[in-house]
Amino acid sequence: QEAARLADAATAATQAEQAMRDARAQADALAVSPQAVKQLQQLQGQCERLQAQLEVASTSLSWRLSRGAQLQVDGGDAQAIDGQGTRTLTQATRVHLANGDSLHIVPGGINDVQQLQTQLHTAQAQRSAVLQDLGAADLAAVQARAQAARAASQALALARQALQGLA
Repeated sequence: QEAARLADAATAATQAEQAMRDARAQADALAVSPQAVKQLQQLQGQCERLQAQLEVASTSLSWRLSRGAQLQVDGGDAQAIDGQGTRTLTQATRVHLANGDSLHIVPGGINDVQQLQTQLHTAQAQRSAVLQDLGAADLAAVQARAQAARAASQALALARQALQGLA
């Protein structure tokens, strides 16, 4: 009977040690530093704020043309437009009318718009670099991974307790 009890205890200890190794491996694989999550949250917020500011500083061009009429819009991506629609202008744009006349449209505070665009591109590049370093597609994936890492750490603590209980 004693031999059976010792064998059961040895089996339980082996299983507890394996559970602890598995939990440690999972926690290590999922580990995300709180600083990286915070940095990514800040960059995400910065990108959202800059995008909103850029939209406010931009100029909206709306058109409604009669059938067959077209405009040629230069600036960024030159394109013939017809029908009706709206475009947000973030840089100086020339609109060529069918009669040969043209309009030159400069978004309010063009320097502000260009500065906002530069800041937005910088923040987006920094956010992309952090995401790449973390091997994640977006902030939500990083937050989910951090939550999974916390759960794995809790499982590791429970496995340690179970192993200590067998000692």
